[in-house]
Amino acid sequence: DVRDAGAHLEALDLLYAQYGEILYKNALDRVREVLLDHRRGLNRKVLEKDGALQHIQAELDARCAGLKDLSLSDPGAELLTKGIRRTYKRGRRAFAEALESQEPEVLHEWRKRVKYLRYELLAIRDAWPAWAVTWEDELHRLSDFLGTDRDLFELQEVLKEKGLAQSGEADSQLVLGLAARHREEMQQHALLLGARLYSLKPAAFRKLIRDSWEARLREDDLAVSPAGSLER
Repeated sequence: DVRDAGAHLEALDLLYAQYGEILYKNALDRVREVLLDHRRGLNRKVLEKDGALQHIQAELDARCAGLKDLSLSDPGAELLTKGIRRTYKRGRRAFAEALESQEPEVLHEWRKRVKYLRYELLAIRDAWPAWAVTWEDELHRLSDFLGTDRDLFELQEVLKEKGLAQSGEADSQLVLGLAARHREEMQQHALLLGARLYSLKPAAFRKLIRDSWEARLREDDLAVSPAGSLER
């Protein structure tokens, strides 16, 4: 909730940065003050009264204590690529659902799948740096489009929760209209980029990763420089 309250303000500032040239200087100030009050109230409750940070630190300390005994082994290309194929397949299915409905929760679920794939490729990018880094960057860009759409949706929802959406006041209606317009743009960008990133069949995507991983292992065996590191 604390994070979301900050994201609401960031989303409002984004709208002003995007459309400030056609707005009065103080056009969004009243809405911003309402959001600031909302965040202050949450901070007092969650961080001070409820002591959330102390609970989080205690939980992290307890879990970190066991990390020293954690044993990791090479999963092998077959098992590794099987997991990545599953992540890609689920993301591809989520993209198809988002393309069909574009409902907020469907888009949010797709974003989570995009982030899972991005982190997995980040973990194995040494297999083929030039390819993996490009894909990771594009997945990051896609996640940002979907994240901005989500933050603007949440901004719309909190304005409704605060009764500002029903007040009929010009500044509230202005924010709602700008948010709707910018969300539409973000969704269009996301869907177009998603069509590129999820064009491969899952089996073909897995083969690409597996072949890259096995080639990287052969490079290690032959003691040659890894792909993408040679000077031209």
